[in-house]
Amino acid sequence: ERARRLGLESGNAELEAQIYARAGDAAATVAALRPLQAEGRLDREALRADPAYVPIAVDPVWVAFLAEDAGGR
Repeated sequence: ERARRLGLESGNAELEAQIYARAGDAAATVAALRPLQAEGRLDREALRADPAYVPIAVDPVWVAFLAEDAGGR
């Protein structure tokens, strides 16, 4: 049950982040992804390649987030 719930929560966080990204809100996108980062479940290479994040690709908040190390801020 816990594993299933974690899977749904991470999927929801990713979907929420994609919605914010498509709306051009980099700060909200990063905030939505922070829980995945805290769990060690964030793949920055996949985020860079995902076309959903193109609208915020050059936003300084997004660029800084992608440049962070895997350990956090």
